Amino acid sequence: MIRPLSKVFQSRFRGFRIIDLSAFGCLAVLVLSVYAFKANQGGENARMEDVDDQITAEQREIRVLQAQLAHLEKPERLEQLSVRYLGLAPTNAKHETSIDALIDVSREAEATKPAALKNAIKPPVSGAGL
Repeated sequence: MIRPLSKVFQSRFRGFRIIDLSAFGCLAVLVLSVYAFKANQGGENARMEDVDDQITAEQREIRVLQAQLAHLEKPERLEQLSVRYLGLAPTNAKHETSIDALIDVSREAEATKPAALKNAIKPPVSGAGL
């Protein structure tokens, strides 16, 4: 067994031992693969920096939009707009009531309803027409 193995180590091709040529070939493959991986990694790093820049820009834009939203949602501003464009005003204190007084308010509204509206809407009679 040692004899065929020593023959592999001693065999030559154009003056070089086969084992030396195969070791050089493996070394060349390793060097080229490391170079290729490092070149690819440089491209990946550039893409990661681009994504980081995009994230920073989006975060800046989010902060600007949040500031605009805070300005647009100010109660004082909304109150001014509702008064100016819709003619709305704060509720009068006489329009407020308690839960217990709701029935009385409903009865008063029913009593002040015009007679034409009271007669116009009649509840359907159950069992009629069958």
